[in-house]
Amino acid sequence: MDDALFEDLIIEGAIFVGASLKHALIRKCDLYWSCFTCTDLSSAVFDANDLRGASFRDATCVGTCFKDCDLGVGNMGVSGAIFNDAKLSDAKFHGCNLVSATFNSKTIFPIGFIPQDHGMVLRDS
Repeated sequence: MDDALFEDLIIEGAIFVGASLKHALIRKCDLYWSCFTCTDLSSAVFDANDLRGASFRDATCVGTCFKDCDLGVGNMGVSGAIFNDAKLSDAKFHGCNLVSATFNSKTIFPIGFIPQDHGMVLRDS
C-alpha cells in the first residue's frame, strides 16, 4: 500500500498492523482508535486527520509529517495516541494536538523535539 491515498474517509478502528504505507497521503480522515502498530509510515503525510486514541506502537515514522492532526485525548477522556517504541526521527508535527498522547523511553523523537512541551505523557509500564 505504499504511495496510497486515503481522503475524506471514516475508517474508525482501522487495522493496519504490519502494513507498509510509505509515502502515503492520508488527508481529512476519521481514524479514531485506528491501529498502526508495526506499520512502516516512512515519509507518509497525515493531513487534518482525527487520530485520537490511535496506536503507533513500534511504528516506523521516519520523515513522517503530521499536519493539523488531533492526536490528543479521545472521547470520555481516553488516552491520546500511543507512540510507545515508535521511531519518529525526522518526523514533523505542525499544528497538531498532542495533549495526552503517550510515549515511552524507547520512543525515538526528532532531534530537539521535547514531547512534554507538547503535552505528551511518558508511560513506561
